[in-house]
Amino acid sequence: PGSRYLNLDTPQGWDPGYGLYPGDLDCGPSYELQDNGSPVIRVVKRRNTANKKERRRTQSINNAFADLRDCIPNVPADTKLSKIKTLRLATSYIGYLMGVLESDDCGDGFKADLSSHRRGERQTRPQSQVDPGKAKGRTGWPQHVWALELKPETV
Repeated sequence: PGSRYLNLDTPQGWDPGYGLYPGDLDCGPSYELQDNGSPVIRVVKRRNTANKKERRRTQSINNAFADLRDCIPNVPADTKLSKIKTLRLATSYIGYLMGVLESDDCGDGFKADLSSHRRGERQTRPQSQVDPGKAKGRTGWPQHVWALELKPETV
């Protein structure tokens, strides 16, 4: 015995034999009949409101990531950065900029080099140990940082 759902927005909805709906179908406010025949209000509207809030929250997060990607210099326009890569690059770039502020050495700027590097190199070499001889472009950020983050990860 499954539950019967009635749409009480229309006169036909009062008829238990008319307009039966499955519980997960959104057909406006619906009412479930208890075993004794009395309707119990089923709150579909609350779920719809929660879904809308979640969609707005997700869209807000996605917009924030898009804005953050725009702040990371010299990433080719056709490069799709995942959220984790965006966070890693942004964190590395902030660390680099903090180092520039501390040293007052702007260098020659940053130049993106997207050549591949070994994955293990990124894990064993912290950002703070950058060789002074590493090539830099207009932003001053070392090229190997971009290359390591933009390289597709292999397991």
